[in-house]
Amino acid sequence: MNIEQLTYIVEVARTRSITLASENLHVSISAISQSISNLESEFGTKLFTRSRQGSLLTYKGKKIVEMAHDILIRLEKLREEAQADTTLIQTKLKIATVPGFISHLITPLYALNIPYPNVKFEFIEQGTGGVITNVQQHKVDLGLICLYGSLLQESNDFIFHPIIEGQVKVYVNKNSLLAYKKTVTPQDLLDQNLVCYDGEHINWFVDDFFSKYGPMNILFSSNQTEGIIKAVLEGVAISFASDFSYENHPQVLNGNIISLEIIENDAVKVTAGWIISKTKHFSESANIFVEYLKSEFRIE
Repeated sequence: MNIEQLTYIVEVARTRSITLASENLHVSISAISQSISNLESEFGTKLFTRSRQGSLLTYKGKKIVEMAHDILIRLEKLREEAQADTTLIQTKLKIATVPGFISHLITPLYALNIPYPNVKFEFIEQGTGGVITNVQQHKVDLGLICLYGSLLQESNDFIFHPIIEGQVKVYVNKNSLLAYKKTVTPQDLLDQNLVCYDGEHINWFVDDFFSKYGPMNILFSSNQTEGIIKAVLEGVAISFASDFSYENHPQVLNGNIISLEIIENDAVKVTAGWIISKTKHFSESANIFVEYLKSEFRIE
């Protein structure tokens, strides 16, 4: 028995697939299959059964994988303790985030870089659903998301930690007649062209809006925020977005694009926060980053 074998069975148990485990771990399928067979011979018991649902743990296999997972977590903590001196911490922290959140990360990243210069960051910008999937699949260390209403369901895979409350606003060109209003009602928007970020949760907001107040003409949807900003800037459409997404955009800050509060709609509240996997070790560098992030939002 060795650490690699424990890693393999934990990943197969998590993904229910030797193929997915091999892709995630960058190891051949045959190597993982052979490791499982060797462990089963060593332990004298079957760890997995094959079914249409994938590779499922046996009763005994479940207990062994739980212990293996605990061992791997303790090993990660041991490695971190051995590198406790901040000058020795060298790691890459992968973070998936919804569009617009990166602007809120500049200050904590700069502050963290001073005492921890060897911690490097990689950001993936995508919709909320994509962020959650990447966290569930252990492709990132943590995710930053925005949720509308009570959309997040309880999950055995991850934990959501709210950071701050906000709201969905409508963003319009400064020369739009809407720009002269302090607030708008849903009825004020129905004759406007609409462009939106193509993400599961903003799509839910748009569908909810249409079902309550009637349809709008959707000019296009995109996962490229700059295309959306350009359409609003040129006055050909308006856009819905959380205030976390666009409030720090240069075109909003310089007044070329105006944000307006939507009244008479109970679905405009949004919560921003971070999510982590329940089954992936939350590293010390990730903990440190979260503390700096919380300080940015003045959270105790």
